[in-house]
Amino acid sequence: MRYLATFLVSAVMTAMAYFMFSLALVPAPIAAEYWVREMIVIKRSIAKQYAGQEKIIIASGSGALFGIDSVQAGRILKMPVINFGLHAGLPLKTILSEAENASEAGDMVILPLESHYYCDEEITDWQIRNAIAWGYEQWHDMPLVDRLRAISIMGPVFPVELALAKLLETLSPRIIGERLLAMDDARILAKYSRSPEPMSFAYSAYHVDALGNMRKTEGSKYMGMPRAADEDIEICAKSWGRLGLFVDAMKHKGVKVFFANPPYVETENLDAGKIRAAADRFNRRLSRLAPVLDSKEHLVFPRSYFLNTELHLNAAGRAVRTQMLVDALLQVIRR
Repeated sequence: MRYLATFLVSAVMTAMAYFMFSLALVPAPIAAEYWVREMIVIKRSIAKQYAGQEKIIIASGSGALFGIDSVQAGRILKMPVINFGLHAGLPLKTILSEAENASEAGDMVILPLESHYYCDEEITDWQIRNAIAWGYEQWHDMPLVDRLRAISIMGPVFPVELALAKLLETLSPRIIGERLLAMDDARILAKYSRSPEPMSFAYSAYHVDALGNMRKTEGSKYMGMPRAADEDIEICAKSWGRLGLFVDAMKHKGVKVFFANPPYVETENLDAGKIRAAADRFNRRLSRLAPVLDSKEHLVFPRSYFLNTELHLNAAGRAVRTQMLVDALLQVIRR
């Protein structure tokens, strides 16, 4: 019995040390996708260039980054269109916050959100890693209990990674120089301003054009198993509430909000009637918050239109999808 008590006390003390040590080391420049932060900084800067002008802001994860050409859209609509597509791993709160901060009275915000954002319930290890590395606001907004749970998700050796990153930052910053550069807004924008035209595709913030579109997306390399276009999209309470608050805040600000659908890969044995029914159910519910510009039944594209994932259209697919979105917007604008 005495041995068991000693063991339990030791376990509790070890757990306390694990969490206290980890929390004390946050933030830390651990391995993460710093290019996403660089892209956020660049897109904020692009939006500022159009401050005071009526514009359209397209915000989502990487579906919009690859799937909508804001240069093409702006040319037809004769107004600035900014592609604020980011990364589908980011929380819905981050996507909406960036759209809100970039928009002004008289603007339009279009949300072609990836389907998982409608049931954005649990934090992921990807989000935890990036929040600790560069997303300090997200980390500090978490209640303590959520921070403790986040640390526990990262595993028993995570404190060692945190400590090593802190040591490198202090003693050998050159080794993690790219990570540290991604925390310096002025250096990011200077690097972006002198970045040459990319020669090939890469996940890089410095490969987006002057309106935020990813460049060099020709070709078709997607070979995976896509989600089924005829499945229903669940809308969970947390996401519904967050979207509702966003739409209300935008309305108060004088910004019009529209939803749109992401693309889907055409696969064998798809039931067109089932797709239509699922799309109608989804659009009816979502339109209680804000108008929906399109239906997913019209956004089922051949595999040849996709670059490297089921959400990333290539240049050919993007041109078709952009024209469809523009046609829908023209109908709204002309009313």
